[in-house]
Amino acid sequence: MALRLPKLTPVVACLLALSAVMGGYSWLAGAVVPGLVVGQLSHWNAAHPELQVSVRRVRFHPFQIKLSLGQVAVTAAADTVPQRLSVDKITLNLGAVDSLLGRRLTLAEVRIVAPRLEITDQVSALAAAFSSPEKSSKPVALHVDHLALEQGSLSYRPAGSDATRLQWQAIRLQLDGYAGDSGKPARVQWESAGDQGEKLLAQASFIPSPFSLDVDLQGDDLALPVLWRRWVPLPALALQRGKASWQTPIHYHQTDGLSIGPGNLTLHDIALNDSERNAPLLQAPRIALHGVKLDVQRRRFEIDAVSADKAALAAWLTSDGALNYSRYFSPAAADEGNAAPAWHYRLGKLALSNGELRLHDESRPDGLQLLLAPLALHLESLTNEARMVRYHSGPSRKMAASDVPAFHGSLDSRVDGRGQLALQLAAGAEPGSLALDIQAGQIDLTGLNGYLQSIARLKLVRGELDLAGRLEYQSQAGPSLRFNGEATVRDWTLNRRDDDVAMLKWRRLDVKGLRLAYPDVAVHVGEIIADQPYARIAIEADQSFNWSNLSVANAQLTPALTPEAHSPSALTPAQSSRAILPGPPRASANSGSLSDSAPRRLLLPADLSRGESEARGRGNKVAAALPINIDVLRIRDGVADFADHTLQPDFSTTIYHLEGAIKNLSSIRRTHADLLLEGLVDQYAPVRVQGQLNPFRAGAYSDIEMSFHNMDLTRLSPYSGKFAGYRIDKGKLSLDLHYHLEQRQLKAENQFTMDHLTLGERVVSKNATALPIGLAIALLRDASGKIDIHLPISGNLDDPQFSLRDLYAQAFTGLITKLVTSPFTVLGNLLEGDAEEYGRVAFTPGEATLSPYQAEKLTKLAEALQQRSGLTLEIRGMADPERDRPALTEARLQAQLRHLWQDEQRAQGKQPSADGMALPLAEADYRRLLLAQYTESGLGATKDQELAHRALLDKFAVDDRELRVLAQQRAERIREFLIKNGGVAEPRVYLLDVEVEARPGQELEVTLLLNGS
Repeated sequence: MALRLPKLTPVVACLLALSAVMGGYSWLAGAVVPGLVVGQLSHWNAAHPELQVSVRRVRFHPFQIKLSLGQVAVTAAADTVPQRLSVDKITLNLGAVDSLLGRRLTLAEVRIVAPRLEITDQVSALAAAFSSPEKSSKPVALHVDHLALEQGSLSYRPAGSDATRLQWQAIRLQLDGYAGDSGKPARVQWESAGDQGEKLLAQASFIPSPFSLDVDLQGDDLALPVLWRRWVPLPALALQRGKASWQTPIHYHQTDGLSIGPGNLTLHDIALNDSERNAPLLQAPRIALHGVKLDVQRRRFEIDAVSADKAALAAWLTSDGALNYSRYFSPAAADEGNAAPAWHYRLGKLALSNGELRLHDESRPDGLQLLLAPLALHLESLTNEARMVRYHSGPSRKMAASDVPAFHGSLDSRVDGRGQLALQLAAGAEPGSLALDIQAGQIDLTGLNGYLQSIARLKLVRGELDLAGRLEYQSQAGPSLRFNGEATVRDWTLNRRDDDVAMLKWRRLDVKGLRLAYPDVAVHVGEIIADQPYARIAIEADQSFNWSNLSVANAQLTPALTPEAHSPSALTPAQSSRAILPGPPRASANSGSLSDSAPRRLLLPADLSRGESEARGRGNKVAAALPINIDVLRIRDGVADFADHTLQPDFSTTIYHLEGAIKNLSSIRRTHADLLLEGLVDQYAPVRVQGQLNPFRAGAYSDIEMSFHNMDLTRLSPYSGKFAGYRIDKGKLSLDLHYHLEQRQLKAENQFTMDHLTLGERVVSKNATALPIGLAIALLRDASGKIDIHLPISGNLDDPQFSLRDLYAQAFTGLITKLVTSPFTVLGNLLEGDAEEYGRVAFTPGEATLSPYQAEKLTKLAEALQQRSGLTLEIRGMADPERDRPALTEARLQAQLRHLWQDEQRAQGKQPSADGMALPLAEADYRRLLLAQYTESGLGATKDQELAHRALLDKFAVDDRELRVLAQQRAERIREFLIKNGGVAEPRVYLLDVEVEARPGQELEVTLLLNGS
């Protein structure tokens, strides 16, 4: 019997059919979908070997339309370390109705549990795999109602075995309302925490098409060194430590581009080093940035405010003189053809407090080191973006527009713990201009010793600088700088490095009205006041000038001091003839010439100013290139030490209380400064220097008068001992000197006045002159004990043998030589006529009687001797046998005849009168008596008068003894006249041994000699 099934009702049939369909769907979907997923992954892995995807468990819930993937792993191959993404579980819940009705893929919920992403510096491999090009297909519209990512983690490890790993954990992401084609915004929330306590929070909304994004991003304590090493392309800088916290909005739109901010960023515990030296560059406990804004499309970067406290910054000059920061930021070569538009930046305010800045010049072993701390820096409106600023322009004073960055700032700091530095910087009123106001006080200058020693063998022991002024910068018509201000240098002490002897000091040096300019280089100073300055000037034992020896640059000039380079004198015969008492051009070595004795000539300042012609040319070019004007230089209570170490013992003297001024100092050609200085030599002797000069143009022009009064001559004993052979026991000296230098031609007038000069003990010196110094002094010294000498000299500074010492030695040697060879010449102003005539007294042959003319000469000579009390007179009587012998014989014969006549008169009872005795005999008496004497003499009888006269002359001939007596009588007569008639003291007149000798062709004269007492 056939089994007949009951007839199903339509409802039951439908239910059964539905059950069968559902069962088949459930079986089919549960079995087929996972297989399809696995198959598609196998196909993917085969087509993409660089990116391998694996799923350990796949489940599909057909009635919930939910796909679950367990243990998902994605691995991207890399050269060294693979990039991995693994997920414990992914659940996709399909919104079937919405997908079918809306013709789009709708995911009601997506849940991702415990995703773990491990990446390195080669993360680009993973990105490239996901971005591999596929065949173009129409994109599927996707809606995600809700997506949740939980328990996520991110691990990033830069390249290098010792690199620090960056890990983020507890990542939570929530996405709501994503509709790819609706144009409605989706909302995203992100939370994460790092293994070092970092936190990252984000709330965002975005629209997929056209894509736009708005994010509110907040982070705390993000470690920066790992990110610095990977993403900052500055290998010369190493960020040792540092953390960042921030809060900022981010906006992106396809048309507007990316913009960030305004937001706030705080950096903590920053330590930035120089990688090569591992030296600290920047250390800051906290740096806060407020109002940070970045607009990529408009290329603008703005920060409203930056503040930092206790930041420490270091900077140095490298061995090649470059600033260390110049090598950190090496700009890429510009492609002029494709140059991108410039970025605009703006910093509203920068405030640094309690900071420090260390500066070190390492270009030299002992370079300058400075510490600015505590440092406060404030800057406002720092920008490269032009702003419209209105200002007055032109004579019409119309308002004009100009783009000027409105910028200003200030800096306040101590310098090396003592000095003070304050700067005020502001944009000027005109385009491209800046103004910097500077206030500096108590800045220690001893740090400059490293630079000083490269140019001079000197060291700065003390010195502080005060500076106040304004530095202005203009760029409209080319870069230009101008400075106006004043400076003070206090307690300056500059010592010689070798022996630590003070060379230059002052208590205070004020520079007022200082103006500097560039590129039109010029220096103008209103007033310089040197308070209590001190300078040491000396001639060293090798006859060099002490300051020239201190110059490192002039060290090569020392060969100029060799004996072969110079001769003792530079005077030409014409120059020598201009001396008041011209002597020979130069004395021989045997005569003790002052100039010949020195093996090397002395380089005085005048010689140094001459220098080599090339050096002078360079100096004049510098003077022309650098105009210098100083209105007035004042000296108050100055002191100058002078020493001459070429002498034994050394000569030294000091000028005290030096006061005065030099006005209108200028390097401009044909300008002359007015000089007036006064002081005291050794506290008591006044000194005065006045005139005109141009110190910036050596040898161009000087007209200087110097006067020294009442200086103790004993100070000059070292000089007198060396050159004169005597020390000075007593005396005062006054000098009036006039130096005129023009076109390097020197003319000098020197007036020396010595009062009561008294020579002391004799000194053995190989340089001493053999000339009679005592006689020269006696000839020059008047009755009051004064000696006045006028001594002109001249020379050319370009003469290779020019030397002031040689010129003076030449002139003095010529003077003394003339004195001792023509002593009466020096008395010329006391005598009338030819002074040399007073050294000779003429006599009639055979007589010792002074004629009225000779007596008048002796009277005037006696008066002159009264004015030269130090002189003695020596008389050398003389007789000439050729002329005096006949005269004496004739006189004896005449005397005998007169005696015979007197006898006759007495025999006749007549007494001859005195007048009669003086009258010549009558011719008849003379003849009668002559013939009688001839007979009485036993010569016979004769009537020939001439014969008798000749015979009697032979009879009465005078011998040499009688000639000596005549010479003595003549000397005695002169002495007697000077003493009795002239009033000359008897001890001052000496009789020398007489001379009896023939002097044919010469006057019959007794010689008078002058000598010193």
